[in-house]
Amino acid sequence: DLLKDEAIRMQQTRLTTGEVKYAMPSARDHDDRVYCLALFASHLMAMRKANERGGGDTKTDFATYLMSKIGEQRQPKVTNPFAGLTNPFRR
Repeated sequence: DLLKDEAIRMQQTRLTTGEVKYAMPSARDHDDRVYCLALFASHLMAMRKANERGGGDTKTDFATYLMSKIGEQRQPKVTNPFAGLTNPFRR
């Protein structure tokens, strides 16, 4: 019930860019309960959208994931032109 009361106290504010921002009054900015509710609602919305699109249940076994990460690490990322390569300024 306390969480519901806090959510009711949120205020809708229109920004100059035309976007809508929902926030607590400045006297209640320290309260984290509403932000937990907003995060939960956002996560629930994302789960529902994934369910509507029919995706979201792609599973990869750990061995395949691990081998893909090992393959990424084997490719050298050379940012220094002198790191084991020839000198580009040689005449």
